[in-house]
Amino acid sequence: MLVFANPVFLWALTAAAIPLMLHLFQRRKTVVTPFPTLRFLKAAQKRSSSRIRFENFLLWLLRTLLLLTVGLAFAMPVLRTTAGSSWLTRTHRDVAIVLDASYSMNYELDRGKVWDICKDAAARVVEGLFSGDRVCVFVASETPVPVIEKPTTEHATVIQAIRALPCLPQTSKLDEAVALALRALETQEGRREREVYILTDGQAVPWQGFRDAAKKDEAQAAQTTDKKAAISREQRDKVSFFTLLAGAQQPDNACPSDVKVSPSLLLAGQTAKISVRVARSGPSKQITVGVEVDGQERGRRSLSTDADTESSVDFAVSGLEPGVHVAKVTTPQDALPDDDAFLFLLRVRKQLPALIAGSPDASRYLKAALAPGAADESVKQIEVSDLESVDLRDYQAVFLCDAFPLTGQAILRLEEYVKTGGVVIVFPGDKADVAAYADMKVLPAQPKGTEEIPVELSARPLKRIPNQKDQVVNFNLSLPPGTVPTVALKRTQTFGSLEENAAVLITSGDAVPFMLGRAVGRGRVFQFAVSADREWSTFPLTAFFLPVVHQLIRQGAGASVQPPHLLLGANIP
Repeated sequence: MLVFANPVFLWALTAAAIPLMLHLFQRRKTVVTPFPTLRFLKAAQKRSSSRIRFENFLLWLLRTLLLLTVGLAFAMPVLRTTAGSSWLTRTHRDVAIVLDASYSMNYELDRGKVWDICKDAAARVVEGLFSGDRVCVFVASETPVPVIEKPTTEHATVIQAIRALPCLPQTSKLDEAVALALRALETQEGRREREVYILTDGQAVPWQGFRDAAKKDEAQAAQTTDKKAAISREQRDKVSFFTLLAGAQQPDNACPSDVKVSPSLLLAGQTAKISVRVARSGPSKQITVGVEVDGQERGRRSLSTDADTESSVDFAVSGLEPGVHVAKVTTPQDALPDDDAFLFLLRVRKQLPALIAGSPDASRYLKAALAPGAADESVKQIEVSDLESVDLRDYQAVFLCDAFPLTGQAILRLEEYVKTGGVVIVFPGDKADVAAYADMKVLPAQPKGTEEIPVELSARPLKRIPNQKDQVVNFNLSLPPGTVPTVALKRTQTFGSLEENAAVLITSGDAVPFMLGRAVGRGRVFQFAVSADREWSTFPLTAFFLPVVHQLIRQGAGASVQPPHLLLGANIP
């Protein structure tokens, strides 16, 4: 059957009357003028007139055919054929409709949401089918959703299913949905015309699979095990594809795209720094970004955003009580309200639980630094012999202050604690020699001995070694500009070669190791060259002692396993 894709251009066929009118207007009227008898000239005139009339007729016919051809070409005639039937018989069709369900389809246009526009277009496609045509429907989301998996002739049911489809906040993969639709069409018997309609807003992310597939070599694509996203050239050649891009050409949208919270371990009463990244599409604009905690506004900042870029803004939130708080970052409501709010949880701890194993004299300065108040229960001090009976999982870090030698059971418990995410900090002392450390296999380095420091060489500046490439264990502690901590050393422990995943983090002077670190499993072990009291150095009396100790506790894998904030939902581009 002959049909036209653009029948409106059939009106252009009326232009075929123009050559006829020109032909009629150009006919010359014969004027009879008396003249002497010249019969030979009259005969020549008769033959010439017949030839001119014939040429004019051919010229009119060519002009008419030319205009008819142009009009028919713009009307796009399509001749449908069916095997075994007359060329006049209409061909049945198998149609697959793929609806993009990415969250940007909820963008609000003047005529409604893009999602509703695409659903109306899909319903009109189904309404335009004939009784023998079959149709199936798929939704392209994170994974393809078959709404009508097997092509059916129940058009009313299909339209009802399309009208009921929701658009959820998620991403989508058009290539996988189209591949699923093609397989559904291929399973149908009989020779039919196959068509796939893709209804989308034209945003980039859903099409990423097609771009990735185009970069692959066809031989590699044929050998891939991921068949759900593979569309062969034969399929593309046998199927007609139609795409509706119903979205805005230049969408105007702003949204909070990411949130970072520092420090890595939030304590009660501590000020939290919330860094918000705001993504912008459309022209440059001044917007307002707000932060709420437990339903109360805690800050609002004005931000100048550039076109199609990301900008950053920081908030300081203080006075947080212990517990878990629901926080929200908001941007002004726009045409896409789904991404105007960014929800996350803030986890605030009441205290920094730490365990100190060692005699009161060896751990006095350390406990005073961690627990200034006598009634502070966040820091517990025990004797070394009690390590076998204490549940180490209740503590963020374990400090060993002149604790060696340790029993085999205590060493096994400490090593297990480190491997599962704990932090162990070792301070040497006078109670044990270097051989007592040999059974502790998780140390960054085995001690070789102790060295007495002359008075004239005792003053040493502490230097933090920059983190090296591929270094597993790191130590990040910023100091005020121009500040160089200095300690007076009396005695220091010397070390052998570094173990696997170990590094020197702080030196006293240019190259003398002062603090070492090692990554063991999910946890960390830190080892000092001086004791935690005043017998070996003045380190416990310096202003550098407290921030170093607190930073070591925060280095623990326990802080990373339970981060200070948790996103509520997925991050969708």
